[in-house]
Amino acid sequence: MRSGRSVVALLAPEEKRLLLAEWLGAQPGDRVSGTALIAEASVYAHRRLFPGLAGKSYFNYGARGPMPLPALDAIRQALDTSESIGPFSHEALVFYEHSTESLRQTLAGIFSVAMDSIALTENTTTACNIALWGIDWKPGDHLLLSDCEHLSAIAVAQAVRDRCGIQLTSFNASQAANGAELLEAFDRAVRPETRLVLVSHVLWNTGLVTPLASLREIATERTAGRCQVLVDGAQAAGLLDAEPEWDFYAFPASKWFCGPAGVGALIVAPEALERLRPVFGGWRGAAISEPDGAVRWRDGARRYEAGTSCQALYCGWDASIRVQREWGDSNVRVTRAREMGRAVWNRLTTMRENQELPPGAVVPADPPGAGILTLRLPDPEAVVSRLEVEGVYVRSIPYPASLRICTHYLTSCADLQRLTDALARAWH
Repeated sequence: MRSGRSVVALLAPEEKRLLLAEWLGAQPGDRVSGTALIAEASVYAHRRLFPGLAGKSYFNYGARGPMPLPALDAIRQALDTSESIGPFSHEALVFYEHSTESLRQTLAGIFSVAMDSIALTENTTTACNIALWGIDWKPGDHLLLSDCEHLSAIAVAQAVRDRCGIQLTSFNASQAANGAELLEAFDRAVRPETRLVLVSHVLWNTGLVTPLASLREIATERTAGRCQVLVDGAQAAGLLDAEPEWDFYAFPASKWFCGPAGVGALIVAPEALERLRPVFGGWRGAAISEPDGAVRWRDGARRYEAGTSCQALYCGWDASIRVQREWGDSNVRVTRAREMGRAVWNRLTTMRENQELPPGAVVPADPPGAGILTLRLPDPEAVVSRLEVEGVYVRSIPYPASLRICTHYLTSCADLQRLTDALARAWH
């Protein structure tokens, strides 16, 4: 099968302009700038660093991002270094301490927070567990979730409810067409006794971006400042900037950062630090006081870290971030991802208007605000299977039944063409 990369590479510059104009929704007669052409060309060159993208059109960044070669090399080199110098030698401990602090410094710069506000975890779920279990719940307290949270978060919330005797309800975000409608649903659901709100920065099953600042303002007003906000940043971190309108922000390396699986983080706002008790106990979160030898919790969010982790993964995450920054800053990357998402939305909207979509298919009313677009379908899993045979990778969402398409700065125009061609064949 001939790859989409080779097809586009053969196009003359004017043909490439026309292709980009079509995909980016330009009107007849409009010209696409040379800057857009340069960006497209640089993506093709940059993608060579990602072996997971070779020969396929990948739209599953919200599930797992492909790792670049420098990240894979960094993990191998870290493990080789550790074994060659002795995995528990003083030199190895210094090496991994340096690697850990380098990653913590990198993340602190991305999120504009202090290094000691970051707890390194294994994934988003662990980070959410730390925040959910660390609150000093009282019977009658209220925990509020959106109805678009991942099952991992729901399972933990239910366990907290059952053990601590709290109230657990959800607000209707799944039917919100925009941020204003989401806020209206939230406003109706929050109560004076609401102690914590758990909401995703980008809803994993609809792609809607939560207006975090406005949501926090409503929560503060309705609860007299008693309510805290826990944000699941799994579908935003590595793509969107996280405005500091939260108490806790949980996220992984393995999705939009294109880092390794098995590592994530929890950011704890300074004012929330003293109210959140450690959930796990371990040597990474504790310290021995001098001169009495008493064991105490470490300062800052490190107190929430437990025991031994694969610290070589920290080197891989750090390297993944460097690769992304080498291509462009965060504004350039998110603009590119949104352009690609809008291009898919434009094409699907045209297909709907031409009655080329299957019965029951629903295209969102607006283009995606981040990197996720969902197309509601009666049987999305069957479409996923058909597309994967053609080298196009998407995923199905159980509720609401949808096909989820994730666009990244790594997405190319050839990917978009291959996607819609494969969709047309799957339906007809």
